[in-house]
Amino acid sequence: MAQIVGVLVSKGTLKNGLKGCSPYESFALYDLYGSKHGVKPIFFSLDDIRFSRREVRAYIRTGAGHYESRMFPLPRWIHHRTRPFGKSVKKLIQLKSLHGLTLYNANNRLDKWDVYSKLVQNPEIKPHLPETSLLTLEESERLLDTYSCVYLKPTNKSLAIGLVKVERVGGDKVRVSYPRKTPTRILASSDWRKLQHKLMKQGKYLVQQAIPLASLEGCPYDLRVSALRGREGKWQVAGQVAKVGPSSGIATNVSVGGRALPFSSVYHLSAYSFEEISAKIDEVVLRAADQLGEMDAGLADLGFDVGIDHSGNVWIIEVNGRDLRITFRQAREFQLWNRTFEYPMAYAAYLAEQKEEYECTEEKRRGKAVVTPGNLPMQGLGAGSVEISVRERVSREAGEYPVTVFGKNVPPLGKAIAFQTGISPTSLYLKQVTAELVRLQPEVIQIENRPLFISAIRRACPSAKIVLYLHSETFIRPPNGKPKTIGAELAQCDLILTNSEFMKRRIAERFPMCLPKIDVLPLGVDVDQFHPIDKEDEKRIAVRERLRIANKKVILYVGRIIAQKSVHVLLDVFPQIKKAHPDAHLLVVGSTHYSGDKETRYLQLVRKRMERVKGDVTWITATAHEKLVTYYQIADLLVTPSRGSEAYGLVNLEGMATGLPVVSTTNGGIPEVIQHGKNGILIEPKELQTRLAEACIELLYDPVKAEQLGKAARQRVQEKFSWEEVAKKEIQLTRSLISCDDQLKKATNQ
Repeated sequence: MAQIVGVLVSKGTLKNGLKGCSPYESFALYDLYGSKHGVKPIFFSLDDIRFSRREVRAYIRTGAGHYESRMFPLPRWIHHRTRPFGKSVKKLIQLKSLHGLTLYNANNRLDKWDVYSKLVQNPEIKPHLPETSLLTLEESERLLDTYSCVYLKPTNKSLAIGLVKVERVGGDKVRVSYPRKTPTRILASSDWRKLQHKLMKQGKYLVQQAIPLASLEGCPYDLRVSALRGREGKWQVAGQVAKVGPSSGIATNVSVGGRALPFSSVYHLSAYSFEEISAKIDEVVLRAADQLGEMDAGLADLGFDVGIDHSGNVWIIEVNGRDLRITFRQAREFQLWNRTFEYPMAYAAYLAEQKEEYECTEEKRRGKAVVTPGNLPMQGLGAGSVEISVRERVSREAGEYPVTVFGKNVPPLGKAIAFQTGISPTSLYLKQVTAELVRLQPEVIQIENRPLFISAIRRACPSAKIVLYLHSETFIRPPNGKPKTIGAELAQCDLILTNSEFMKRRIAERFPMCLPKIDVLPLGVDVDQFHPIDKEDEKRIAVRERLRIANKKVILYVGRIIAQKSVHVLLDVFPQIKKAHPDAHLLVVGSTHYSGDKETRYLQLVRKRMERVKGDVTWITATAHEKLVTYYQIADLLVTPSRGSEAYGLVNLEGMATGLPVVSTTNGGIPEVIQHGKNGILIEPKELQTRLAEACIELLYDPVKAEQLGKAARQRVQEKFSWEEVAKKEIQLTRSLISCDDQLKKATNQ
């Protein structure tokens, strides 16, 4: 029997879809392509769900060709096509929280600023983005001075609602235009400021560079490009369709007078052939979809508004989290229209295949489960060192025995099976995990950095071997846990792993009874991804030119902007370095939190320090881990002036792997990786203010020594700290636990 997949729509769309008269959804096409890919769609709204019984009253197409209402178990996979409001919002949140359910395209209300902030981090996508800022009086004036014409738009609305076009018309006056019938106005500076204040009171607004769009007979046009996940879980472009706006309008949306036409019928630029520009657009859109999908694994259905200027340059104007598809139908592009229904059904078939691999045999139930903290994504923007570590280790050990990974936005990890969880409070996340562990009953359960999970998981799986992998001291001391409570949790472990000897000593000092069951499993680095490149490498030169540091001696800091990392000390001593090396430049890569900056007192302090060296420092905020290698490769020296309780220091490993000389501190577990004078320079934390500048100046003066340290650092990482070496040890430890369990079972049976 075909696997059931849910299609969640609004009540109005459900009513019209059953009659075959919805302009947005064709139930017949869902059925057609569901049959092609071996799945069976059922259709329902949020009001049809019976949460207490995990059931839903839904409509299914019968053999006779009509739709019949039946009760079904709530499908494991649901294609989300609603934008609820009012009481329905709570029902959607409740649906997202259910364990064992994949609501794909769960988040379809994309915030324009959030999308821009994620995409602009990718150097290959950034050239295709109009310059955009959050609306402030200062930013609107800056962008107007730069481009003469900008758009103001709310971050959370579509269909050109709230859109304003602003043009400089001389002096301090601006022309303000709206997409609907509101008259164009000329505003003096005081009225222009009042308008901005009014908009900012209504909600969060963007100010964005206006793109001079290509036009058809004097009417500007842009494109709607639909990108969806398909059969192999990969992004595919379903089609491109032109939206031609009115000649005097400021938007192309059909809702404000635009027309939908086949792209091939409107394109006439000489810069590229139609085939070339179409392929170029697909390439840019798929790259952007991959970037967004890495950061939110639940995305599956995106509608890109893409502009082309008169030179044939491609611009991503904005991204919508749910393509309404209507433009393809209005343009009579029925083949493209059909694809927008086929791809979601193909993706459902792909998800069903993953389920079969997950549940097919009793043997699959044996093996290991890895429980991440669940609060940060496993890849992309926001992933922390714990998530990176799990991702890299599991992808290498999953071929040795069955492994299931619990977490947020879990990417494909070789033969490992992912159990995706939504954004939930810790208590709800733990409830989801334990419910699935009861069903799975793995032999070994490894908990990553959350000792307070142990009791609940032990109750769920009393016969499993439980491993706790501690990455820091944060969760074994107040306020995250009282000593007595943590001691009771640790006592239930069969094995405790730490990432350094330093961490092992700290745990043993607090909880001496745990010492016999503590082992060290260091973090690692992908030495193929993080590798040195020649200083004359074209990519290195291009990135340095883009950052305007082409002829500079670049000192790199990578890490969170928090007090214990002490980037302010580096900023304090940088003027001394600059005096000795006028061509020195400081590159800071990091933010206060993994996913971006949140205002803190320390951040304010760092900003003030940066003002003192303005022009000599480049600050790049939150960056996905997989993008960091570019910054290591363009630097000359890595500095990590940590003064807090640093358990390990993954950044140092990554810098060493790329062949950088590293200046760090003797703090925590850092000396277990960096050997002073052999493959880096270590400074006592209390001597940073006096010795940090001296160490940097010395290495910049002596490139031969710097190169020797970098080569030795790379060699040490390859020999001791590659993820392959780390995974080998973890596999041995896990196998010993499984073997011990098997021997116990045999002895019991005898």
